[in-house]
This record gives sequence, structure tokens and C-alpha cells, in this order.
Amino acid sequence: MRLLLLLLALLLCACPVRRSGNNDDPPDEGTRAGDCADGADNDGDGFFDCDDQGCWGSPDCAGDDDDSTGDDDDATGDDDDATGDDDDATGDDDDATGDDDDATGDDDDSTAGDDDDATGDDDDSTVGDDDDSTEPPLPAGTCQPVTGVLTCGSTVQGDTSLAGVDDVIDLYPCSTNNEQGPEIAYELLTPNEEDVTLYLTAFGVWELDLFLLEETGGGCQASDCLQYGNYYIDFTALAGQTYYVVVDGFSGWAGAYELEVTCAAR
Repeated sequence: MRLLLLLLALLLCACPVRRSGNNDDPPDEGTRAGDCADGADNDGDGFFDCDDQGCWGSPDCAGDDDDSTGDDDDATGDDDDATGDDDDATGDDDDATGDDDDATGDDDDSTAGDDDDATGDDDDSTVGDDDDSTEPPLPAGTCQPVTGVLTCGSTVQGDTSLAGVDDVIDLYPCSTNNEQGPEIAYELLTPNEEDVTLYLTAFGVWELDLFLLEETGGGCQASDCLQYGNYYIDFTALAGQTYYVVVDGFSGWAGAYELEVTCAAR
């Protein structure tokens, strides 16, 4: 009898013991097909689909940016992080940093007043500035050697068609006329402040024009033009300031003229 009881006890010890409730626990998320895309918390741990550690690495969870690393680790062509940079390959600027970090050659940010591409054009919204190199240069040119000096009461005669009188300046910033004729220049100096009138008379059918230039340190330069007149100019000359008076030919005209200077004290 004792032997029988001993054998029975040995048989009971050899049988596997089940832990209470384990048979009823669901399997971990991601162990069955569709677990990571069904919108359910299949293992009851409070985490759904791709948020559950069991789905990390699942094909259902590839192609989105579901971490907090600050980079874009998908291939969707958009920038779904908040790092403020453009880390896709779409060729556009889809952040809000205020700079243009793509290679499209245009300025597609909202920063007014800057041109941050290399296209050579001005594509910002700032009115009145030109921040590229397309602006035409200012009219340039140095007058012919100054013929003589004018003073108040002077009357001089000249002829732009004579040999040795050349066309050096064709455009002045104070006029839109095409001055392709040869020109003669004079120096004008008033020791006192004066109201000055320059009066030009052309002896023929040719059209000659008058230009008043100011000495700014570079001599008689077209870029220093103050006034233009068909046949006369009125202006106030400052005491001790040097001016230049240029007789030029409109559209290539050349010929004889007379130039008169009258002054009235201020």
C-alpha cells in the first residue's frame, strides 16, 4: 500500500503545472498578420498598432515619422517633423524658417527684402531696390578738354562741327535725349552766389542742347549733370562752386553757336 501511494505521488510531481490565467492572456501585438494596422490594442497593454513595441519594425509601420528624433525617416516626399529644415527631395521649401533651402533657383520664402538665390534677378517684394546686377550703368564719360572759362557777362562763339571736336558723351542722367553729336565744354565759376541764365543760339538748322554739370571732384563728368535745356538754363550758382557748361548735338547734329551768360546777385 505504501508503495502504491509513493508511485502515485511521483506521477503527480511529473505532470506540468499551469499558471493561473496564462491560457486566457492574448498574444503580443504584432505576432499575427494585421495586428499592427487594425486600430486595436490586441494585447491590452494600452498601446495601439505602431505605438506598441511589438510592432516596431513591422512593414505596416514603415513610411511614417513616428519618433521624436527631429528627422524625416520616410519616403513620402514631405517634411513631417518640426526641425525647421527641408529634408526631403521635392525641390521646395516646406518649412517656416524664412530662408530658401532648396535648389530651385527662386526665392520662395516670406522674408521680404532679400534675394537668396543665384538667378541674377530681383525676386523679392521690396519696392524701389534692385539687388542684382541687371541694372544698366549710369551714363559715363569725361568731357572734352575744357575750351575756356565762362564768367558772368560772358558771350562766346563756337562750332561743334570743326575738326578736333569729338563725340565723347552720348547720354546724360538729367536727360533722355540721344546726344550723339560732338560736344564742347566750358568751365563756369562764380565767386558769389548768383542767379545765372545760360542762353544758346544755334546759327543754322541743327539742334544743339545745353547741359549744366557740377564739379564733384572728378572733373567734367556726364554723371554729374544737374540740368538740361534746349536753348537756355536758369539756375542759382553757389559761391565758389565750379560748374561745367556743355554744348552737345542732339541725334548727331553739329554746327556753329553763340553762348551767353548773364547773372543777377542774390
